[in-house]
Amino acid sequence: MDAPQTLELTWADDAWDEQTRVLFRLDEAAGNTTHLTLEHSGWGAFPSSAREDLVRAHASGWFHHMANLETYLARTPR
Repeated sequence: MDAPQTLELTWADDAWDEQTRVLFRLDEAAGNTTHLTLEHSGWGAFPSSAREDLVRAHASGWFHHMANLETYLARTPR
């Protein structure tokens, strides 16, 4: 994909009654580079008793995946 582009999808684990929204947006950045924005939203539909743990777990997961992507891109010829 070339910037600017957006991919939006719904996300739900098997045990969830609700869906969340995941947005990936590519924007052109300085130096002929691309900036990726990831937004995972929709947590307000979940009971407050579970919401904080779900958000924390998924933030940690996305951080891990973005770090892996950054590592991959660092060693990929451009």
